[in-house]
Amino acid sequence: MLGECELHQELGRGAMGIVFKGYEPILARFVAIKMLAPESATNPIVRERFAREARAGAAIQHENVVTIYAVREVNGVAYIAMEYVPGVSLDKLIKESGPLPLATITQLARQIARGLSAAHKKGIIHRDIKPANIVLQNETGTVKIADFGLARNASDAGNLSQTGALVGTPYFMSPEQIQGQPASTASDLYSLGGVLYSLCTGEPPFPGTSLVAVLYAACSTNPTPIRERRPDLPVWLEAVVMRLLEKNPALRFPSAAAVVAALSDNGR
Repeated sequence: MLGECELHQELGRGAMGIVFKGYEPILARFVAIKMLAPESATNPIVRERFAREARAGAAIQHENVVTIYAVREVNGVAYIAMEYVPGVSLDKLIKESGPLPLATITQLARQIARGLSAAHKKGIIHRDIKPANIVLQNETGTVKIADFGLARNASDAGNLSQTGALVGTPYFMSPEQIQGQPASTASDLYSLGGVLYSLCTGEPPFPGTSLVAVLYAACSTNPTPIRERRPDLPVWLEAVVMRLLEKNPALRFPSAAAVVAALSDNGR
């Protein structure tokens, strides 16, 4: 038990926290419970990041973003109660299925872009959009963006942690983030492009074997055009993904809503 919530099983864990499947008897519903890992619970930087995730997620009410129900603390254990999404993360889906069919790619892409648009309208930049942070619900096929642990308000220019470490996931991080420049909504759109590239090809845009190689490639080279690897995909989809992956943020789509429009106009 954690307060009035039953903990049923561990769903996953990362460097900062542990996620459990829980049950709230009072409301008769399953929830996902995210708590700080014991080794991180006393770190003030980690605790602030944890609180930031709760604030960012709670500010967004959209069908394509995991809903935050509550932030609580019991006997010194801080935790977030959020929507439980029975499904599979896109990184696992890609590992199991490889490149996906066109109809599936466009359906998923529109939903991710809609969720990002909702976040951006609230002034929230996710900063770590990647397949592992996107869940596909089993029964409905609904996409849910999760893990706003790195999210910042658009007015906050910082991209580095207080220790000076780069924050984000290298395979899907925008060139400007890698170079220490302020993240923006355009940075999330670059990461969205990386996710779509992975859905199309089964690999990230720059699948280097070392951190240095990935970071260098992201800042200095262009990814292999999608249709060189998937000739069955249409020209318009390649154009959308490659525009999202432009090095210069000004050359990407002006907004996530514009991405939704491009996918809807062409992907019918």
